Amino acid sequence: AMPKAKGNYPAVVMIHEWWGLNDNIKEMARSLAAEGYVVLAVDLYNGKVGKNATEAGQLASKVRSNPAEAIINMKAAVQYLKSLDNVDDNKIASMGWCFGGAMSLQLALNEPLNATIIYYGSLETNASKLSVIKWPVLGIFGEKDTSIPVESVRKFEAALNELGIENEIYVYPNVGHAFANPSGMNYAPNETKDAWKKTVEFLNRELKRDMAESDSNLIKEDYCEKDIDCAPNTCCHPSRLINKRFASKCDGISCTAVCSGPLDCRRWKPLCQNNICTIIFE
Repeated sequence: AMPKAKGNYPAVVMIHEWWGLNDNIKEMARSLAAEGYVVLAVDLYNGKVGKNATEAGQLASKVRSNPAEAIINMKAAVQYLKSLDNVDDNKIASMGWCFGGAMSLQLALNEPLNATIIYYGSLETNASKLSVIKWPVLGIFGEKDTSIPVESVRKFEAALNELGIENEIYVYPNVGHAFANPSGMNYAPNETKDAWKKTVEFLNRELKRDMAESDSNLIKEDYCEKDIDCAPNTCCHPSRLINKRFASKCDGISCTAVCSGPLDCRRWKPLCQNNICTIIFE
């Protein structure tokens, strides 16, 4: 699935639930493409779709018992996306639900990416194995999920924090496994809407932050009449285009170092230019 307008876009490898590449996943791919992403929804079942829970379980078990083929498939998807003329090959993410959430993490453990999203997928909690991840991770889980207990989610979060891996982990109260599947018995529409909002915001922040910068390395935001109008509040506002977690780094009219990633530390200051608050990187 691709955005309608021509351009150069970040991309996402989307991985299906244990049901397979069904209409629901295809619709999710189209929805994400409408947000400005090239989306490749992979098929790890070779064209098969589970008609019931028994079939879905058998298909998922086959892949889990021999994950190498699925990993090769997903790695090929990343390379294919990078080969497309309308894809920024430095802006690739993975995301998946349930079985696909686990596979999204497996892809992250086997292929360099720029962001990883896991919806209630089985987790790796071994810090040594997780240490290969050098990019932000978003995790979406349900408090009542008996297959992915909250305890394992917290261990996963703790391992990421121990390693200094940027992460956002959300556990929605009183919802179970697969709460974001509109055809499932655990479907929770309000939580699903909020989780999708968080997903898009996360992708926009991690994969589109550089798009907010002009060729002259400027970010423009907010009306002003003088430099002081751009600090402290509006000074911090544009930093959310870089990474909202560093908004508190703003200190009056002089701003301290802001990092958009472990290898990307910058100094910036706000100026009022042509009645627009402009953040200038130094």
